[in-house]
Amino acid sequence: MDTTKQIIESAYEQKVPMWDAEANKQTIKSITHKIKTDVKVPKIAVMLVGLGGNNGSTFTAGIMANKKQQSWETKRGVEHPNFHGSFSQSATAHVGYQYDEKLGKLKDVFKPVKDLMPMVNPCDFEISGWDISDMNMFESCKRAHVLEPTLVNALQKDLEAIKPLPAVLNQEFIAANQSDRVNNVFTGTN
Repeated sequence: MDTTKQIIESAYEQKVPMWDAEANKQTIKSITHKIKTDVKVPKIAVMLVGLGGNNGSTFTAGIMANKKQQSWETKRGVEHPNFHGSFSQSATAHVGYQYDEKLGKLKDVFKPVKDLMPMVNPCDFEISGWDISDMNMFESCKRAHVLEPTLVNALQKDLEAIKPLPAVLNQEFIAANQSDRVNNVFTGTN
C-alpha cells in the first residue's frame, strides 16, 4: 500500500492596486496565494431524496449507461451515452496559447475542466438515497416513463440492485397523486 500522499503545489501571484490616502498615491501590492491539491480522488457517495422519482431514476440510469457504455434504441435511431450538459465533464477552459508556425499566429488552447484538476469521474459515484416507495430502481424507472424502455431493460440487473432507504414523510408535504406509493417510510411523530 502506497502511503505517500501526492500533492500538487502551486503559487498564484495577485497584484492588487492599493490606495495610500496620506500620500495620495496608488501602489501595487503583490499577494501570493499558495494552493495545494490532493491528487488522490476520493470515492463519492450521492444520496438522493426521492431516489425512485423521475429525477432520481433518470440520474441513476444515466450514470449507469455511461459507466457501461450502454447504447439504446430509440425511434430516431441508436443513442449513445454522454455527459453533455455536465459542466465538469463537458465544459472547457482557456489554458493558454500555442504558436501555429504555418499561420504565424497564436491560437487559443482549451482543455476539458475534468483534465485540469483531480476530479471524481461520475461513473465512479456510489448512488443511494431515500424514497417513500420501496420499488427498486428498475421498477422505479419503468413507473417513471422518462427513459427509453430499451435502455431501462438493458440496465435491469444493475438497477434492480439499488433499493431506496426508508424515507421520513409528513403527509402535508406530499402531492395527492403520490399517496398510493407510500410503503417505505419511518413511522413516528415529529
